[in-house]
Amino acid sequence: MEIQRKIVKQVDVGAAYEFQYFNDTKYSDFQPRHRKYIFINGKSQLGRATIQCKERIQVTKKDVSDRIKDNGKIDTYAINPEWYWRNRIKIVYKIRKLPVSPSFSFESFYQLNNLEKNVFDKLRYNLSLDYHVTKHHLFGLDAIIDQKINTKKSETRFITSWSYIYIL
Repeated sequence: MEIQRKIVKQVDVGAAYEFQYFNDTKYSDFQPRHRKYIFINGKSQLGRATIQCKERIQVTKKDVSDRIKDNGKIDTYAINPEWYWRNRIKIVYKIRKLPVSPSFSFESFYQLNNLEKNVFDKLRYNLSLDYHVTKHHLFGLDAIIDQKINTKKSETRFITSWSYIYIL
């Protein structure tokens, strides 16, 4: 659920709540999570390209009740709830006379409440293709590279996703 308000032509602010049912593969557990965030978006048009900037502060509360270690004790997260400052820059290109829009975005994740050290701990690159079926219906296809950095165990994940969006 998201609420958004345009404050000037090129800038809007908002707040949102997300319920997630996360598949924690380490513990073979599906886990409920609650995420709240506030954001500010800005955009600028350059010909057929749109450059968007999004700043977001988010907090995610995780349910640790089902995380049982091999020794029978509950394994808790080092940071719960997690606070993040997320920064995203996105470039969307409108192809003339075609209902498709390719885009590229880069996003960084900065920890705000890590007791050891606050650092950028994740980078995300996203290549997307949106297909505008009609004025109100949109399908999207995404290829994402998700990198954990500045952690004990750095890793890179490759994710693909598709989406359907109904536009009011």
